[in-house]
Amino acid sequence: MRRVLVLGVALAVLQQVVGINVFLYYAPKIFASLGAAARVALLQMVIVGAVNMAFTILAVGVVDRMGRKPLMIVGAAGMGVALAALGLAAYWQLFQWWALVFVLGYIACFAMSVGPVVWVILSEIFPTGIRGRAMAMATVSLWVANFVVTQTFPMMDENPWLVAKFHHAFPFWIYSVLCGVSVLFVWWFVPETKGKSLEEIERSWGAGRQETGVRSSVV
Repeated sequence: MRRVLVLGVALAVLQQVVGINVFLYYAPKIFASLGAAARVALLQMVIVGAVNMAFTILAVGVVDRMGRKPLMIVGAAGMGVALAALGLAAYWQLFQWWALVFVLGYIACFAMSVGPVVWVILSEIFPTGIRGRAMAMATVSLWVANFVVTQTFPMMDENPWLVAKFHHAFPFWIYSVLCGVSVLFVWWFVPETKGKSLEEIERSWGAGRQETGVRSSVV
């Protein structure tokens, strides 16, 4: 079950390296670096939390209709575009109402796709025999990635050379690139589990192993 375990761990890590908890943990700092006053930055953080909750609830209603894979691809792509645009706003040092729109668009895309859907996929792809241990490994990997991202963001955002060169845009562009990596990973490697029972999904992994064995025998 090496393939499915690697797939689950990679999904868990990708959920974090797109930078979501940077916005949830450092939202006032980010808005302040873009030029917002302290009181306005705190109000915008409240708006971010409200949008996150609203679109997570919305995701519950659409995940079984749209499917896991399309929702993940569209959501990660939307996040990447929003982050790239936010990076441009920071680079040009333009903080106006549309900069907040990019942040809210990023949060909405995450809350409708990568945020909840990764957990849905993880709960479905692991076979019964390894589900407990595999979920534990994926969850630990997710929180390790979260720790790394939240520790490295201040290093990038406060680095004098990066600030002078990119005006706080560098971290946003890094996360945008990682959103692109997430799109490609889901497109190529993640199976669609919509409408399949857990037994059907588990049998599909077994079929993959048998097919690999047949190819090896032929060679």
